[in-house]
Amino acid sequence: MVRLRLNEVSEQKGFNMSQLQRQSGLTIGMIRRYWYNETTEVNLEALDKLATLLGVTPGELLEHGERKAEDSN
Repeated sequence: MVRLRLNEVSEQKGFNMSQLQRQSGLTIGMIRRYWYNETTEVNLEALDKLATLLGVTPGELLEHGERKAEDSN
């Protein structure tokens, strides 16, 4: 399963959700879904905007790992 690392990378770079929303121009709903990994789809343009804002590559916002037991219910 692929998961977004938006919250971890953002906090390392000193950004919170509100700052990301204002500076990226994306909706707070989208930021919140990406922040908490509550999505099954990622808009590539949005991912690129966030990566550019954070000074990382889009790939650095993604992580491949095993699905947690509580996620499989």
